[in-house]
Amino acid sequence: MEAKTTMFKKMRFLIRVLGLLIFWSGFAFAETPVFTTQLTPYSMQKFDDEIALIYKNKVSNPGVSTNQNMVAVARYFLNRPFLLFALGEGEQGAYDQAPLYRTDAFDCETFILTVLALSQSNSLESFRKRILALNYENNQPNFFERNHFTATQWLPNNQKKGFVKDITTKIYPKATRVSAKVNLSAWFETLPSDRIQMIKPISASAAEALFTELKKSAPKNKITSGSITFIPRKIILSSKGPQILKKIPDGSIIQFVEKFPKTTKFSSSPYYLGHFSISFHQNGELWLLESSLIDGKVIAIPAKKYIGGWMGARGITVLAPS
Repeated sequence: MEAKTTMFKKMRFLIRVLGLLIFWSGFAFAETPVFTTQLTPYSMQKFDDEIALIYKNKVSNPGVSTNQNMVAVARYFLNRPFLLFALGEGEQGAYDQAPLYRTDAFDCETFILTVLALSQSNSLESFRKRILALNYENNQPNFFERNHFTATQWLPNNQKKGFVKDITTKIYPKATRVSAKVNLSAWFETLPSDRIQMIKPISASAAEALFTELKKSAPKNKITSGSITFIPRKIILSSKGPQILKKIPDGSIIQFVEKFPKTTKFSSSPYYLGHFSISFHQNGELWLLESSLIDGKVIAIPAKKYIGGWMGARGITVLAPS
C-alpha cells in the first residue's frame, strides 16, 4: 500500500511539472479536462510556532547583518522538501489557497521569499508584513496582484520598496543587459486549471466554473516590463570565473537567467529570470543554497558545478538584500 501511495505521489508530481511546462510555453490542448489541485492540509499555527522559535533562538539575529541572516536562515532549512507552487493567498484565497507563508516546504522562489522575509524582520508580526510586501505589488494577498514574474514584477517592485538591490555590474562591470516584457493578460489565459489550488475537494462543474471565473476576472491589457542584467555563463566558466564568483558577497540572492521557449505567446522578450538561490563561501569556493526540484529538497551545492552542469542557464543576476 505504501509503495502504491509513493508511486501515486510521484505520478502526481510529474503531472504538475508537465502542467508547468505547458503554462510556460503558452500552449493549450483542445478540450483539456478541467480539474483543480487539492492541497495537502496545513497548519498555520505550526508555521507560526516555528517562526517564533527562529527569532527566539536567534537563527535570524537582529544583531548581525541581513546577509549573515540570509545564510543562517537558509542553512536552517536544509533538507526541507521541495514543493511546487508552495505559497498562495491562504485559506480565504479565491483561486490559490496554499498558505501565505510556510516553513515545511518550498519551491525555489518561495524559499528565497521566506528566507528574505525572516532575515529582514525580527518578529512574527513584522515577518507577516514583510512577506506580503515581497510577494504582492500592493502588499495585500490577491492572485492577480502577486509578483508572478521575477524580471518584470518581483525585481522592479522590490527594488522600488528598497528590499533588494541589483549589484550585478558591481561584481562584473561588463555584464549583459536586456529588456524584459510580459503580457500578463495573455499569460493568465495560458494558465492550466490545476494552478487553482483548493483546500477542500470541489466537483468537476465547480472546478470549471471557478476556472472560467479566473479567466474572466484576470486584468485586461496588463503589460509588465523591466530589464535583466546578468553575467553570462560562458564568462563564469572561463578563466575569469573564479575571481568573479569570489566577489559575490555571502547572503546574496543569485537569480538564473533562462530563455523562454520559442512557442511562448505572452512575451516577446527572449530571456526571463528563473531559478533562485542564496550564496555563501566555503573553503575559498562559492556555494549556493537552493530548493532543488531535482533533489527534492533544500540543498547546498558548489556554484561552479551547478552553473557548469546547467546547459540551459544563460547567466546569473546578483542581488543584495537590504
